[in-house]
Amino acid sequence: MRVLFAPIEIRGNLQTLTQGLRAQGIPATAATLLYEKDRDYMVDVHFGPKAGECRLSWWLRRFTFFLWAVSNFDVFHFFFGQSLLPGGADLPILKALGKTVLMHYHGSDVRDTFGRYGTPIKAGQWASGPKQQRMIARYRRYCHRLLVSTPDLIDLVPEATWIPQVIRTSDYEFAPKVIDRRGHISVAHAIATQKPGRDIYGTSLVEGAVERLHSKGYDITLEVVEGLPHDKAVQIFRAAHLGIGRMRDWGWYGHFEIEMMAMGIPVLTHINEELREKHPVPLLPVDTSSLEEAIERLILDGKLYQELARRGRAYVEETHDISVVPLHLIEMYRKLQA
Repeated sequence: MRVLFAPIEIRGNLQTLTQGLRAQGIPATAATLLYEKDRDYMVDVHFGPKAGECRLSWWLRRFTFFLWAVSNFDVFHFFFGQSLLPGGADLPILKALGKTVLMHYHGSDVRDTFGRYGTPIKAGQWASGPKQQRMIARYRRYCHRLLVSTPDLIDLVPEATWIPQVIRTSDYEFAPKVIDRRGHISVAHAIATQKPGRDIYGTSLVEGAVERLHSKGYDITLEVVEGLPHDKAVQIFRAAHLGIGRMRDWGWYGHFEIEMMAMGIPVLTHINEELREKHPVPLLPVDTSSLEEAIERLILDGKLYQELARRGRAYVEETHDISVVPLHLIEMYRKLQA
């Protein structure tokens, strides 16, 4: 069994899953159309356009890569609503050749998060745009399995299987801090760079809550992390006492919250109540009306703070680690090929 992960890198998941499969003795390769240079994520193969390259040259090179991949891989695990050829033109060919094909959705590929596909932007009432719906239908026809990286996306792709995002937990030092209401308190809040990122992440709500706590006498500061290389962003995360994730109703947590939990830094974020009951997570759930109170609670309750720090790290090791997530995929691949 030889596995190809392609063609879009999402927060390091492409390469990390590749490394995880290799550690289990499964030959795997990560290939991408785009480098996420601004976040320092690298992969094995880049078959995207080169600087100054004409479209015809790139398309020929892309098709050549497809022919090479067909000869060298048995399992094609695609990411972010795209495959090797434009418009999923390779899907019927792969199916006819008996290849095992999976599509792994990660968010705005199936959810019109930023209004690019003409869908009104309203957190908590997400929908797929018409173009996204057509592509989902195409992948549904040709793929053996549809996957999602967060369970809230199952509302948009009901037949999908949840495969959690993956990180190498050992890359994140577990160093829980001691929080003191009389000392300095640093808060980190990470948002997407795309417009309207600040609005749909609820950044103004976070800023308002921190300002009000400062006016109460707390020495508290907020660092909004946006558009930084990944290694620099993690440095800021590591220095924080608290993390605040998405405040709008996204439904589930993201990569930022995973990294914070891995470092033993308690996180406050909005999580769908029904999903939280089904999949307990050691985060402090908040909404737009309870954020200020929740931050203050963590500042004052050192026992709760340390408990979330400890449980957060354990949860990431059990749910998101490179030693765990690839095992689910290997079992799935083998069942699909049986």
